[in-house]
Amino acid sequence: MTSDMSRAGTEQHARSERGVVLISVLAVTAVIAAIAWQMVSRQSLVVASASGASFTLQAQEYLIGAEQYARQLLAEDWQDEASRLFDSEDEDWATTRAPFEIPGGEIEIRVWDMQSKFNLNAADTQPDAFQALLTHFQMPADIASEWADWIDEDAESRTPGAEDMELLLQMPALRSANALAADASEIRFLPTMLDAYNDEFGELLVALPTINLELNINTVEATLLEALGFEPAVAEAIVSGERNYENVEDVDLLEAGEGSAYFVTTSRFFAVQAQVAINDRRARMESHLYRSPQDGTVHLVGRNFESA
Repeated sequence: MTSDMSRAGTEQHARSERGVVLISVLAVTAVIAAIAWQMVSRQSLVVASASGASFTLQAQEYLIGAEQYARQLLAEDWQDEASRLFDSEDEDWATTRAPFEIPGGEIEIRVWDMQSKFNLNAADTQPDAFQALLTHFQMPADIASEWADWIDEDAESRTPGAEDMELLLQMPALRSANALAADASEIRFLPTMLDAYNDEFGELLVALPTINLELNINTVEATLLEALGFEPAVAEAIVSGERNYENVEDVDLLEAGEGSAYFVTTSRFFAVQAQVAINDRRARMESHLYRSPQDGTVHLVGRNFESA
C-alpha cells in the first residue's frame, strides 16, 4: 500500500516537472517569437524608411534637373534679341510639353509667368488696384488695411490692423510678419480673411520680392483684368489671339481700363512646376525664378518640395 502510494507520488511529481518544463519551453518560445516579430517589424520599417529616403533623393534630383531645364529655356529666350522685348505664352519657355519618360516613370514640367497675377507685396503701393480686386470679389474693405499692416516693417497697428495685438487673440495665435510676404497664402492669416477668403480671388495672387506692381499684358488673364476694372468684353478682346506686344502703347484697349501704368511687356519672375512619378510614388516641386533684365541670368528665389 505504502509502495503504491510512493510510486503514485513519484509519477505525479514527474508529471508536474514535465508540466513546468513544458510551460517554460512555451514561455521561451513566446519570448523568442515576440523578439523575432519585433526584429522583422523594425527591419520592415528600416527597409521602408530607406526606400522612402532613396525615392526622395531620386525625386529631388529629377525635379532639380527639371528646374535647370526651365532655367535654360528662360536664358535662351533672353538671348534671342528678337523676343527680348516681350514675354508671352507663345514662346518656347511657356509651351506645354508632353511628359518626359524616365526609368520607371515620367516627369512633367510647366513654366508660367508670375507677373500674370497680382503681386500682393505691391498692395500698399497700389492701393486703388488692390481695392478694385476686393470690390470685384465682394470682399471686406478692411482687408486692405490689415494686409498693409501685415507686410509693413513696423509694429504699429492700423485701424483695422493685423499686428501682434490683434493676431495673438486669434485661434491659433499668430504674430505679424512685418515683412514682405513670401507666399500669397499668408493673406489667409488676416483676422477679417478667416471668414471671407475667396478661392477665385486667391488664384489671382502671387507674392513677389518687390513692392512694384508689374503685370505682363502678354500673359495676364482676362479674369484679373476684369477685377481691375476692365469691362468683360474689353478684357476678353485684350487676351484673345496672339499677344506679342513689345510696347504697352501698342495695346489701344488699355485706355478703356484704369491703372494701365502698371502694365509691362516683359517679365522677370517665373514659376516652374515639376512633378515626377516613379512606380506608384509621386513628388512635386515649385521653384520661383528671377531673370535679370540686364544680362538674362536666371537666379533661384525659392523652392517648395512635396513628396507623396
